[in-house]
Amino acid sequence: MFMLQSRLIGDYQIPISDDPTALLKKFSGLAGVTPAIWDIEFQTHQFRHALRNAIAQSTFDDQVMSKVLWYYTDEAYVDGFAPYRSARDLFVLGRFDSDLNSNKLNAIESFYNLIYSDKRIDNLSLDRGLLGRLGILQEKGQSAAEFQNRLRDVQQQMRLVRRDAGVFLSQSHFDNGNASAAANWLGRMRDRDDTERWMPTIEYVLGRSVEARREYDEAIKLYQRSAAAQSHGNLIRARLLGELTKTSKP
Repeated sequence: MFMLQSRLIGDYQIPISDDPTALLKKFSGLAGVTPAIWDIEFQTHQFRHALRNAIAQSTFDDQVMSKVLWYYTDEAYVDGFAPYRSARDLFVLGRFDSDLNSNKLNAIESFYNLIYSDKRIDNLSLDRGLLGRLGILQEKGQSAAEFQNRLRDVQQQMRLVRRDAGVFLSQSHFDNGNASAAANWLGRMRDRDDTERWMPTIEYVLGRSVEARREYDEAIKLYQRSAAAQSHGNLIRARLLGELTKTSKP
């Protein structure tokens, strides 16, 4: 970004990078602040690299095994499930609508297609079309047992993906201006047992969706009862929303 910014000319001269050293000097004088360069991306790549090496070498002690299990249940399925990655890309790009003559799915349609039913997951081995779309083919020389293990892995991924897809479908509806659809989806997901990982997001977006429908009292209740890491921000929003609606009432 620094190299690109140095080449921008005319009306295209916009700030797209920062000098970390200059920023450290700028913030070092603030009381109560210990400035440091944000290195979470580097740490993430470092973590993944160490895991791949451990898996390749099968050097599993108890600590590594716990990380490997976390990796497979919380992260690796995203890399291994191409339709889900594609839907996330469409979401980030804000592609919630399709052209009339386009045969490509938008983010909302893509996430909806990923909310698999239990029946479809259980009968995956019989669904040749879905097997092909997911790239699951019995390779030459692969035993029936190996193929079944692969199927079970993908079925587990499908259960994780459908959970995530419901959350992102709700967020897509909200970002596309359909707060009622978002609230309906989130209200159903909030009561499920497998959505604990996404509960802070569910509660916040549900609050925003209810707020967008001008159900302010209910939105304030949702913000106030959140116990997530972002609860402080939710409480501030509840307070500001309460003050705003109080002053606007006749």
